[in-house]
Amino acid sequence: MKNKNLKIKVFGIGGGGQNSVDYLYLKNKSKNIDFVVINSDEAVLKQAKTRNKYILSGEYCSDKGESLGCGGDPETGKNYALKHINIIREIAGTPDVVFLIASFGGGCGTGAAPVIAEMLKEQGIKTIAIVTKPFCFEGEKRMKQTCEGIEKIKQYVEKYYVVDSQSLLEIFPPMTTLAESWHYVNRKVAEEFYRAINNL
Repeated sequence: MKNKNLKIKVFGIGGGGQNSVDYLYLKNKSKNIDFVVINSDEAVLKQAKTRNKYILSGEYCSDKGESLGCGGDPETGKNYALKHINIIREIAGTPDVVFLIASFGGGCGTGAAPVIAEMLKEQGIKTIAIVTKPFCFEGEKRMKQTCEGIEKIKQYVEKYYVVDSQSLLEIFPPMTTLAESWHYVNRKVAEEFYRAINNL
C-alpha cells in the first residue's frame, strides 16, 4: 500500500502531546490523517486546536467538576487510561497505522501512552511512538520517569523515536523563552513524524 493511501490515526497524549499534535493538525494537508488529542487536564484540553479531543477523567477534579490531570504521576495516568481503554479502542478504530505522540516525564503522557500502545498491539494495529524527553532543568524525577516510560512503551510499538529536548538548545536563538522553546520541540516532532511516514 502506498503511503498516500494509508489510513493514519495520530494520538497526542498529555499536555506535550497535545501541543505537538496541534502543531501537526494546523499544518496538515492530507485527508488520510486523523488527529485526536487525549488529556487528563480538562482546562488544557479545552484549548486544543485539534478538533477531535477526549478527556481522561479520573479522581482529581476541581470544584467545577473538571478533571485536574494526573499530578505528574505516571501511575495515575496509567490507571486513567485503563479506565477509559474501551472508549479509546473505539476512537482508534481500524487504521493502517497509529502514531502515539507524547512528552514523557509527567503523568498523563508517560503513564497512558504505554497502555494505549499495548491495546493497539493486541488489536494488531501497526503502531509508532514519538516521545520527547524533558529538558535537564525539569529535574531528575521527570527524567527518571521518562526513561521508565520509554522502556514500557517500546515493547508494544513497531518503532519508536525519541526527541531529546535538551539537544535542541544549541539551535535556540539568544533569549529564547520557555514558551518559545516548545515551538522548536514541536517542529522536531513534526520532522520525525513525516520522516516516519516516508519510511513506512
